Amino acid sequence: MRKLLPLLQLAIGACLYNTAPAQNLVSQNPSIEALSNQYDAEVGYSGRIFNGAEYGIKYPDVVDHAFLVSEWQPGSINFLDRAYKGLELRYDIVNDLVVLKHYNPNDGISISIMPAQEKINSFTLSSVKFVRLPPQVTGEQKSRFYELIVDKEYKLVARHTKEKFIDKSRGAPVVGFQHKVKLYLKKDNEFIIIRSKRALLKVLEDKKKELADYSRARRLYWHENPKRTAAMLVGYYFDLKGEN
Repeated sequence: MRKLLPLLQLAIGACLYNTAPAQNLVSQNPSIEALSNQYDAEVGYSGRIFNGAEYGIKYPDVVDHAFLVSEWQPGSINFLDRAYKGLELRYDIVNDLVVLKHYNPNDGISISIMPAQEKINSFTLSSVKFVRLPPQVTGEQKSRFYELIVDKEYKLVARHTKEKFIDKSRGAPVVGFQHKVKLYLKKDNEFIIIRSKRALLKVLEDKKKELADYSRARRLYWHENPKRTAAMLVGYYFDLKGEN
C-alpha cells in the first residue's frame, strides 16, 4: 500500500490545486473519489492541509514581525469546508497569509507551512475568528481574511494590516511595521467602512438615540479603542432589537 502513496498524492494534489473546487472534481469523478478515500485511509485527511509551500518570507530591513501576534497561537482551520482543530497558527497580516506549524515526528523538525489559502474558509487564533470574504462582498480586487467581531443580521468585521514606517521612537530611526485596523459593517448588501462613532450611529440610525445614550453611560470613546466601541454598540443595537 505504501508504494501507492506517491500516485495517490499526485492525484489528490491535482484536485486540490486545480482551478475548480476540489470537492466538485472528486464528486464528479468516481475514480478520483476512490483514490481520495484511499489516500485519506492511508495518511489521514489531515495530510491535505499540510500540502502547502513552506513559509519563508523575511524582512531583514524591518525590526518588527509581520504577524498579528508573534508567537504561535492555538487555533483551527476550516479547509475545504472541513474543520481541523488542535493546530498551531500564526497570521501574517502584511501578506494576508495563514501559517501553520507542521511537526515531523520522523526527524523532530518543525516547519512553517502555508496551506492553499484559497481553500481556507475561516480560521481561529485562540478565540478570535477570521473569515474569508470574496470581492463581490467587499469590493476589493481579491478575497481577504477579516476578523469576525459581531455575527448577527449585520456583520461587524475588521481588516488587519501592517505597513512599513520610519520609527523614530527607538533613538536612531529604524524601519518598523505599523499595525492598522479598518472596521466594516456588512448591512444588507452593503459593505460599509466605519471610521468613527458618528459614522456607525448613522448606519444604525433607527436606534441612534438609544445608542448615543448607551455610549455616554458606558463612556465609550472611539479614539481609545475603536474596535471595542464598535463591538459594544453593534451588540447593544441587536439587544435593543431583541436579537440575541
